[in-house]
Amino acid sequence: MHFIVVGPLYYGYSESIVRALEVDGHTVDFYAERPFYTNCSYLRRRLYKWGFRSLQEKWERDWQSACIAFMREHMRADSVLLCLTGGMISDELLDIWQGHSTVLMMWDSVRRYDVDFQQRMRRYQHVFAFEYTDIEYAAQTFHIETTYLPLGYDPLVYYPKEVERDIDVSFVGTPMPQRVEVLERVAAYMSNTGGWMYVGGRWYDDRYPWKVRSCRRKHPHLFPVLMNQALSPEEVAQIYRRSKIVLNINNNVHRSVSPRTFEILATQTFQLMNSGQQSNGTLDFDRDLVQYDDVDDLIRKIDFYLQHDEMRAQIAAHGAESVRRFSLDELVQRMVGNLCS
Repeated sequence: MHFIVVGPLYYGYSESIVRALEVDGHTVDFYAERPFYTNCSYLRRRLYKWGFRSLQEKWERDWQSACIAFMREHMRADSVLLCLTGGMISDELLDIWQGHSTVLMMWDSVRRYDVDFQQRMRRYQHVFAFEYTDIEYAAQTFHIETTYLPLGYDPLVYYPKEVERDIDVSFVGTPMPQRVEVLERVAAYMSNTGGWMYVGGRWYDDRYPWKVRSCRRKHPHLFPVLMNQALSPEEVAQIYRRSKIVLNINNNVHRSVSPRTFEILATQTFQLMNSGQQSNGTLDFDRDLVQYDDVDDLIRKIDFYLQHDEMRAQIAAHGAESVRRFSLDELVQRMVGNLCS
């Protein structure tokens, strides 16, 4: 099959899916989504905040025109349009795919998109849901049939490797209120016990001294262990391999298994995840990882599992074995099989 893939440059997921399709024997032409706010210049962002909304409108029109030209150049009789997230896909783009197969693979809940996006989902022949509860929601609200397909891990990036586990507790991700509160408490505990904690991700703009001071003031225990920098997937995987415990603090929006959950397990690393998530037939939350109920419970479990190396290793090994079914290579094959059925 020939795929024209349109997706964001986000943690390497689009590139990994393209690679998995090619490994599976398909030909692929990829066009990157480039949302205005994360790709425009600093000056344009400031002007946008000051009310110059036309800047975003022009940016999106230009992107749409360029994407349509790309599609027309690469479209073949057997081409399939695969939209990853579909965030920048318009009706005009879908119009030129009349008579061709169109696929939407979600990486977020459809409920977080506007009504126009949700209505446009009807125009895809195949929709793969990231959030399991979206299946019922889409069926009842828009009469759209969807198939559950989690976003897995890239096995070329996330895999076991014997290295010294010199980090006691780590977390990699973006700052959200519930995460910051939990991590500040854990950092205080680790500081008192002499353990080494690592928190990675871009949390503030360190070009401005006042933002650095603000972060230090608000989070006195977290600030010393925060490595304020964007990390590549390869760097994240190495942090996991070096960690005795990796924290997975999911946001309040999602209940289905996140790609982070799979990625941590794929490096054969012990994972502590907040409770409230739903397996939906993927992992065994009682054997593949450990969940915590609140911050006090989390700290108790950090203390316990740091003292029990063998127990940590057994749980991590079981998780690594279970997660093999959720590599992007396996999931892409599952998706293509669904298209052909």
